Amino acid sequence: MKRKEQVSLPDTTIDAYVQCAEAFYPNIKVLLQIFSTLPVTTASTERTFSVLKLLKTYLRSTMSQTRLNGLAMMYLYRNLTVNVDSVIDEFAKSNRRLLL
Repeated sequence: MKRKEQVSLPDTTIDAYVQCAEAFYPNIKVLLQIFSTLPVTTASTERTFSVLKLLKTYLRSTMSQTRLNGLAMMYLYRNLTVNVDSVIDEFAKSNRRLLL
């Protein structure tokens, strides 16, 4: 009797991506790459909406859309460090007039 060869199947999509031969299956390799980089949950989307809920209160309902977007971005990326001097320089370079 002949014995069958043991075939090991990958456990994760990253393992499948590594084992996939690009010369034989180029489209499958691309699909595995896309599939392995997709987020598993929608936590970032849910976090964005919860931030908007915190920012958009009754008192701030007259806020413009651009200011609301800016505040949301500042809250979401609050762990980034900002060079204040470069921001002031960029603001000073712009020829901006406020309408009253």
